[in-house]
Amino acid sequence: RDKLSAVQIKTDDGHVVEVLYVDAKAANLQKGDKIEIGTPIGRAQDLSTVYPPVGKTRMTNHVDIRIRDKNEVYKDPTPHIRGRR
Repeated sequence: RDKLSAVQIKTDDGHVVEVLYVDAKAANLQKGDKIEIGTPIGRAQDLSTVYPPVGKTRMTNHVDIRIRDKNEVYKDPTPHIRGRR
């Protein structure tokens, strides 16, 4: 079984953004790298390697996004997600 990974981004205003099921090696990122909006942070991982199909139903590949403020309170990430232009 493959191991799933995540990318953690600390913002200048103290928020922490966690993007789960992303392989950062695909973007050649190293811990401590500074990134800007639009910078690729990795490639979504194949979830079928950890979550095998149940009957005809397969886990859809996706990423989970979690945002914590500086007080460690999780916030709804929806207002912060933008599609590609």
